[in-house]
Amino acid sequence: MKFTGPFSMASMLSMVDMIVGSSSPPFNDVIQVEAVLSHYDEDISWIDDVRKEEGSSIQYTVYSKNNLTRPVESIQLPNVGRESHTYLHHIVQN
Repeated sequence: MKFTGPFSMASMLSMVDMIVGSSSPPFNDVIQVEAVLSHYDEDISWIDDVRKEEGSSIQYTVYSKNNLTRPVESIQLPNVGRESHTYLHHIVQN
């Protein structure tokens, strides 16, 4: 499958559901999905709407590099690098 262009969070989650839901997990393991967001100065209030739609099955981790407008439920990172720094930090730490 080849995807190009920008996607909304809902369409990304739909693709994850399509891929994960296509086969049952081995040995009755529970499949966990985590969405990692990199924030600086963007409005991420949309995440509340997605949480309501999706229920509690998806874990959301928000990293912010902005001290002034940092969302309440976010993890503070120094403002170095770009979003790739945030995602690499998450992968290495988890």
